[in-house]
Amino acid sequence: MLVERHPATTVQYKFRGISPRSMEIFRSHGVEDAVRARESADQSYEIARALNLADPNVQWSGLAWPDTSTISPIRPATVEQDRLEPILRERASGLGADIRFNTELIDFEQDDQCVRGRIRDRSSGAEEDVAARYR
Repeated sequence: MLVERHPATTVQYKFRGISPRSMEIFRSHGVEDAVRARESADQSYEIARALNLADPNVQWSGLAWPDTSTISPIRPATVEQDRLEPILRERASGLGADIRFNTELIDFEQDDQCVRGRIRDRSSGAEEDVAARYR
């Protein structure tokens, strides 16, 4: 089960760079090809760091992913979050995930056996107790 407080996958661009390690994980879960099919650009942009958008002290860190062949056989990807999330949602649903949008976790507790949570549907206000065992 996945609970997400937003009503659906994002419609906003939030990030675009996917690291080689994330792409390795996507490959192991069978979504690398789908992610690569949605690539929008290369990783030839520099990273800027600042406290906020008004900060005059911007620090430039160089290319996001220069040559990564020494750390992974899989290259990074450039796919915006609004393009990536539907791919992940479709794959998770296809594997049987119970995905609940517009739902929030409001409380949880854990012990040696499991984690118990209380979730709330943000539309109806209905609350439900759920539990998950450790594997």
